[in-house]
Amino acid sequence: MGYAELPLREVFAHRELKDVRVFVKEASFYLGALKTEIRVRLYVRPQDETTIHYEQSHGLRTPLQRDQASAPSGAADSEEEAFAEAVSQLTEAYDLAVMSGHRPHEDWLVPNKYF
Repeated sequence: MGYAELPLREVFAHRELKDVRVFVKEASFYLGALKTEIRVRLYVRPQDETTIHYEQSHGLRTPLQRDQASAPSGAADSEEEAFAEAVSQLTEAYDLAVMSGHRPHEDWLVPNKYF
């Protein structure tokens, strides 16, 4: 069996490899009137290739969320579900703030320092 045929969990099984993530896909977009590009990256971990992990370049903290920005990461069972979770967190908070009379502001976007 050649290296190309090995499952990811075997390729990355060496005891000195820690916190391995394999990049799967990335999407980028702009949210409403905001001019900063937001990116969402999907990863799998070799030990569990059935769970899709996602990270966002930015969280969103509107005037209605004074204490905490939306979560910049999470996990789902499929690529579609991971993208849907990431996007809906942002769009729901954005829409709620705008419908409540707040004007969108670039400061709403909180950079993910680990992205």
